[in-house]
Amino acid sequence: MDKLAIVPFAKLFQEQQERCITKSESEEATNAMLLAVAQSGFAVSSHGNQMMMGEHGLRADGEATFPANQAQDFATWTREVPTMMRYQTKVEVDKGFVFAMMDFVAKIKGQPVDNETK
Repeated sequence: MDKLAIVPFAKLFQEQQERCITKSESEEATNAMLLAVAQSGFAVSSHGNQMMMGEHGLRADGEATFPANQAQDFATWTREVPTMMRYQTKVEVDKGFVFAMMDFVAKIKGQPVDNETK
């Protein structure tokens, strides 16, 4: 991510300590920063995520890359994201986790758990 893209936003944030920033100034600076970041491209990742149901779990890792582009405004960039974005995910689900979730949902609905499914 281009760090220079956030400089104008950071300056405005600093000015906020000395004067009242109008809503329009704030929105304009935020939109300009988001567009500059979007145009420079960036990557995000999240690893080691997990959800547990008792002793059974689901684990997930993910990475996404948004390549640099020349969108003229943030709305255009938002529309183009689905075709530009590259992502990779890895999900591991313990079989016991699925059954624990089924049991949980059945209990919420007040329905008996079908043990033959397991």
